[in-house]
Amino acid sequence: MNDKKNSLKDNIHEGHRSRMKQMFLKHGFSAFTDIEKLEFLLYYAFAQKDTNPIAHKLLDTFGSIDKVFEAPYSELTKVEGIGSHAAILIKTILEFASSYGQSKCSSTIGSSESAKEFCTNLFKGKNVEEFYVICLATNNKVLDYKMISRGTASEVPINIRDITNLALANNCERIILAHNHPKGMARPSDEDISFTSRILYSCIINNIEVLDHIITSQQEAFSFEESKILSTLKYDAIRKIPLDAKTKAKFSQPSSNYKISNT
Repeated sequence: MNDKKNSLKDNIHEGHRSRMKQMFLKHGFSAFTDIEKLEFLLYYAFAQKDTNPIAHKLLDTFGSIDKVFEAPYSELTKVEGIGSHAAILIKTILEFASSYGQSKCSSTIGSSESAKEFCTNLFKGKNVEEFYVICLATNNKVLDYKMISRGTASEVPINIRDITNLALANNCERIILAHNHPKGMARPSDEDISFTSRILYSCIINNIEVLDHIITSQQEAFSFEESKILSTLKYDAIRKIPLDAKTKAKFSQPSSNYKISNT
């Protein structure tokens, strides 16, 4: 009798899973609740088990689906029903999103529009603030890009010397700065502007041109050069730093092969 009940239960679960898979193939996750998204993901950690109760426990424990994916492995394994296999599966989600984004980054950045696209891909799947420096050749080919620092969801500590050292190590004379606002809007704060100003001073002294500073959020991207903030900061820095005429001319004029998308 128990075998019959178990068989019936397995058939019900299998039918439910089949319907969920068909719904996913037809609509993606647009028709799924957060519970159903987690339930669906956990199918691939548990071959037969009803994963709906485990999905509920995950959301009850962490509060939201993004917090589930951000949770440390050690905290995930404390949730009843989540073993090592399921915890590792959950931890792969943001890592895959990040890898996908970086693989979409183009090899040349010739405009503020392409810079925003590059950085949007660079920060895909990122749930904390990170600060990158992108090193460019004179033809705007990407030589290297590196995360300088990682912080929390709202701030990131940065050492300006690390920025100039990276540019000098790559023997490049032009860079793009980039960071993300994972929990907010892609608009610079007063602190972002002030810090960009300090970076400009250091870079000009080291004969490094800052082409742009891009901020991305979940919905959009913002260009300091496109908004004219960068040119204003450059003008102020050039006015205060003693430079010869040739160097002053170099940093006073916009780069001829870096185009602003709204002009």
